[in-house]
Amino acid sequence: MISGGAYTRRVSAIEFADVAHRFALARGGSYVAVDGVSFTVAPGEFVAIVGPTGAGKSTLLNLAAGLLRSTAGTVSSFGRRVDGINRRAAYLFQQDVLLPWKTALDNVVLGPLLHRRPRAEADALARRWLARVGLAGFENRYPHQLSGGMRKRVALAQSLIVGPEILLMDEPFSALDVQTRALMENDLLRIWQDDRKTVLFVTHDLEEAIALADRVLVLSAGPGARIIGTHPVPLPRPRDVTEVRLEPAFQDIYRAVWRQLRGEVLRAYAASGAGVLGQVASGGTASAP
Repeated sequence: MISGGAYTRRVSAIEFADVAHRFALARGGSYVAVDGVSFTVAPGEFVAIVGPTGAGKSTLLNLAAGLLRSTAGTVSSFGRRVDGINRRAAYLFQQDVLLPWKTALDNVVLGPLLHRRPRAEADALARRWLARVGLAGFENRYPHQLSGGMRKRVALAQSLIVGPEILLMDEPFSALDVQTRALMENDLLRIWQDDRKTVLFVTHDLEEAIALADRVLVLSAGPGARIIGTHPVPLPRPRDVTEVRLEPAFQDIYRAVWRQLRGEVLRAYAASGAGVLGQVASGGTASAP
């Protein structure tokens, strides 16, 4: 909290203020991935970002994580500018990054050990987290002995065991089958409901975004992608991601977001031809029209 005078203001867990990011191209010139992006995520809030392919959704996560530095504007976390790795955040990627020569337990225990926790204490904590994500009894399995959903559960435990205040998630369930995906989404909501981490979740799946989030941000087509819409999701919690899709209110939110997103998806599809790709290949600078 920040106090001053007659008011008290809650500090945002994540804040983007007029952020742009430009990538240098191999043949010279640059590509503007995102431009003029401003939004905040409150502590404990679950926010999803949807947008066309190539719109810069992952770029926003990388900026929030401190893996990239903005070309313009500022990215802040709990009131401090993100100038390096954001130590208050954990990142769950599309593909798990489990070490194949280590067991599930040994993969999850790495975080506490790197934070200099005693081995016995770290082992006990890792076992609790594996149980919490439904993998009690699988501690000694290697990644190749686990299903895709099980590996995702290990990766989730691996991210959460270090106690991050922010969880950055880049399409973490996109490779899973429909049934496993729904189970993982419900597990995520259950854990989030208990701990209330701040979550910034990127997905191409609009239904997934609405089923999980408190708020859905719509990103325009790139280059120079920007936030063009913010849609609250006032559906009651706790939620079941399968059952909530049957609610009339869910369908209303879906239609409202899709009306805004559809044109951007079509624009991105059209731009994926010779126009933008030709600019990039020639080493020119691409920017928002």
